[in-house]
Amino acid sequence: MKQAIKKKKSIIFIYWIIPIIAIIIAVIMLKDKYETKGKQITLILNSVNGLNIEQKSPIMFNGVKVGNIDNVKIDENNFNHFKAYLSMYKKYDYLVKKGTKFWKVSPEISLNKGIKNLGTIITGSYIEILPPKLAKKELMKLPNQYNFIALDTPVLNGITTTIKTKNSSFSIGTILIYKGIQVGEIIDKNLQNDYIYYTAIIYDKYKNILSQDTKFIPLNSLEFQASLKGIKFTIPSLKNLITGAIKIQTTIKGTKPKKEYSLFIPKTILKGYKFTIISDEKLASSLVYKGFDVGKLIKSELINNKIYNHFIIYDKYQNLINNSTLFYKLNAIELKASLNNFSLQISDLKSAVLGGVSFVTPKKISLNKKRFRVFKSKNSLDEYLYEKSGAKIITLLTKNLDFIKKDTLITYKGLTAGKVIDYRYNPKNNYIKVKTLIKKPFIKLINKTTKFYTKSGINIKAGLNGVKIQTPTVNSLVNGEISFVTKEDKIDNTKTFTLLKYDELTKRNYFTINLIMDKTNGVKQGSKLKYKGFTLGSVENIIFDKNITTIIKINKKYKYFFGKNSKLYLETFQAGLSGIKNPDSIVFGSKIVLIADKNDGFKDKFILDSINPINSYYQKGLRIVLKASSKAGLNVNSPIYYRKVKIGHIEKIKLSKTAQNVEIFIFIKPKYENIIRTNSKFFNTGVLAIKANLLGIKIKTGTLESMIKGGVEIITPNHPGQKVRNGAIFKLYNKPEVEWFEYKPKLKMGI
Repeated sequence: MKQAIKKKKSIIFIYWIIPIIAIIIAVIMLKDKYETKGKQITLILNSVNGLNIEQKSPIMFNGVKVGNIDNVKIDENNFNHFKAYLSMYKKYDYLVKKGTKFWKVSPEISLNKGIKNLGTIITGSYIEILPPKLAKKELMKLPNQYNFIALDTPVLNGITTTIKTKNSSFSIGTILIYKGIQVGEIIDKNLQNDYIYYTAIIYDKYKNILSQDTKFIPLNSLEFQASLKGIKFTIPSLKNLITGAIKIQTTIKGTKPKKEYSLFIPKTILKGYKFTIISDEKLASSLVYKGFDVGKLIKSELINNKIYNHFIIYDKYQNLINNSTLFYKLNAIELKASLNNFSLQISDLKSAVLGGVSFVTPKKISLNKKRFRVFKSKNSLDEYLYEKSGAKIITLLTKNLDFIKKDTLITYKGLTAGKVIDYRYNPKNNYIKVKTLIKKPFIKLINKTTKFYTKSGINIKAGLNGVKIQTPTVNSLVNGEISFVTKEDKIDNTKTFTLLKYDELTKRNYFTINLIMDKTNGVKQGSKLKYKGFTLGSVENIIFDKNITTIIKINKKYKYFFGKNSKLYLETFQAGLSGIKNPDSIVFGSKIVLIADKNDGFKDKFILDSINPINSYYQKGLRIVLKASSKAGLNVNSPIYYRKVKIGHIEKIKLSKTAQNVEIFIFIKPKYENIIRTNSKFFNTGVLAIKANLLGIKIKTGTLESMIKGGVEIITPNHPGQKVRNGAIFKLYNKPEVEWFEYKPKLKMGI
């Protein structure tokens, strides 16, 4: 019989001990939570941004955590507010009493207060508290309170005082400075009985600076001092410059501070000459002469819709002004520029920031005037003086302003003679009346023969000698330019003129011709028309149709060159064994060249005669034809020799009509025409001439030029035949006969 197996009691004990331990731990935790949990507080907030409900954002007092936020809900009585439910730790319950203040701490960046609470960007926002008393015994005596409204701003520790003023304006956050250190700030302001009352707080550690004689002095502007030794420039920090600041000055300490202070405005006794400048707006406070402060604005007042600016100029500078003085407003930068006249005015830093008023005194007269006018700028003043210098008003009529505007220059032979001051449209005659001022020295140049015309753009003249670029002034590029010419030297009182365009002014001095081509051949607008190297005109326009029509503009004084037998040909870029010709045509276009006929009528329509003709093409001389079996190394411009002297060249080579031969057209210079006779022989110098006898063998060759270009040699027998006429035909031999070299006829040469 098997014995029963007994289970060990120790194993059964382990099964029960684990739950018992868990229960004990839970009870301890609940007890700890119950014992540590203190007062339940309800706090009304305007914003809960930054608070972390899940992580239970903390409640802090002087850096110590004294509780948590349990939950946040929207206030059912006001949807713009939130209810936060706070749990205080039991040991800190005494901190929450009637009068305890709560506020939310979040990161803050502002011009007034700088950067604060930067750490909360990482840790999150929290609630800070400040109890009404700072001793536990005193707090325990105060009654409890469970519902609070959070403050919008943190509580500042210090004493408050009131600053009263009528004129100066400061914002909340304006700082209070004592010996360069911030000791407080403006925390509130209100208006009562036409006075502004500022509530200021002086931080606790600086509260002893207040006394009965404390003065609050505004510091809200730049300070400058200028003298012959230099300029002293004092500027507050950017924050103080924008928001303003108040300086505290205390002489006697220890006396009981006042509850209310008046803002102290230091008064200075100014000695000098007082006067008024009447304007449409309040003027800047500085009176400046050549960069120095010589006076200041005392006050401004509005009278009959005008501003009366009351100034004083200090005693030592009073001699700078008199009854002729003209005042103008200083602007940061005023610029007038041209290649003829450059004027750049840059105000000093003070004037650039705050503005100012300056002046010029054109005459030496007495001073008793009390009221003056002011010009809006130095440029406006210059215009006024310009008009008063004896200038004459001239009216120009035009139907299109183009680039013309106010300040457009009037020039004469490159000199500034005046400018445009105004323009008006007249609907009755559809003209624009341009009002101009002409300087006194130029008035005598204007009479009824004067022609005014507009100028604009950049004129480029180019040739083998270089490029000439004529540019208008900077002013002309921006505002345009008007010039004038006068035919007759006389004086009259003509005041109105028609404004012409440059082409309208000059078209009566020019005529045009048409050149017909089958293609442009490198001709373009601006391509030159030449005669014996001299420019007669240029291409004005190119019209594309069945053919290319080139319109050439030419000065009328050259009209007699264009007779009925005149011809036009082109010179374009050429490169070959003879060198490079017309390289400038690559950039400036092909040149059109005139062969003039001055004696037979006039024509204005031409057909292109040739392109790059050889030099002799239009010269007088003897022209004959050689027939050869082949071209045999000959080319256009290949030389023609007589006894190794060059007397002509080949002008053209072509196949005969039957294509059985080659026809070579040669040109003989007039002075050598008598050499060519009906029995003359022609042979190709490319073929060696060989003479053999008992004494040996002689070999004759052509010149180096003929070896490169090819060439033709002429031999005329001892008994010359008759002279030949143009068009005569000869045979070209491939090689000479030996006896030809023995011929030595006597022939008379031309001049």
